[in-house]
Amino acid sequence: MRETKREILQRIGQESTWGYNLADELDLTPQTVYSHLDDLEEAEYIEQSGEESGRTIFSLTEKGKSEIE
Repeated sequence: MRETKREILQRIGQESTWGYNLADELDLTPQTVYSHLDDLEEAEYIEQSGEESGRTIFSLTEKGKSEIE
């Protein structure tokens, strides 16, 4: 797994969050973050766990938790 995806997983592991927040924290473009989020969701490392103020919240799946341990 590439470093950026691993860093995204680690951030989501610390606290469920949304894509634009990750983009700000990691100093990446939203497009880059959402591309990684799509890949991670497709690989079942993360899942959409709800919505807050119109933002999709992402959290780790069991597979994602195992990946960052």
